[in-house]
Amino acid sequence: DSTGKKILEVGAGDGMLGVALNAFGHATTLIDQEDWRAPGTSNVEFHRMDCCGPLPFKEGTFDLACSYNAFEHLPDPNLTFNEMVRVVRPGGLLRIEFNPLYGSPWGLHAYRTLRMPYLQFLFSDEFIKEKIDQMGCEDLGQKRTELQFVNRWRPSQYERLWEHTDCILLECRRHVDNSNLKVVVDFPEAFQGRLLDISDLTIAGYSVTLQKKITLSEYH
Repeated sequence: DSTGKKILEVGAGDGMLGVALNAFGHATTLIDQEDWRAPGTSNVEFHRMDCCGPLPFKEGTFDLACSYNAFEHLPDPNLTFNEMVRVVRPGGLLRIEFNPLYGSPWGLHAYRTLRMPYLQFLFSDEFIKEKIDQMGCEDLGQKRTELQFVNRWRPSQYERLWEHTDCILLECRRHVDNSNLKVVVDFPEAFQGRLLDISDLTIAGYSVTLQKKITLSEYH
């Protein structure tokens, strides 16, 4: 709501959010493990780095740390989340949105090529890789030989992140997709023995806002 905020975006992708935020008078820093920024983003600070490693910023550097459609691709969301909390100032905000989770209908992120829900359960990894080799895929602004990595975190694992002791959870909105449960009914054997529950199969993503707590010593 005011200008001059220091903002960190984790998993910045095409970088256009940083362009928009800077246009409103903020100072945005982008980080991502791959650089596929769109033209016109060169005026936004960018660091290519492992988003799951220690971030090269001092504690309390940013007013806001945000991430959009990246958390499902992180090998260890816990490490990234903890670093985001660390680099946000007390009283600052974290905003995280991502979709789709691995267990949800389109969780394999193959909807541009293999347009079938719940592929990750219906077919073997070897079969899916063979089809991608045959068809190819386009993602992250380029043609690729394989699908993006997707971690296999379950909704319950993510929701434990939002219980971080240094944060207050202001919003947790679950994006639910029930539209393809007929596949589960028609092919139950593909889902059996995986210890799945209905939330694993239908919670497709999250929109989460947290505030970093201010300790008593920081009031003075």
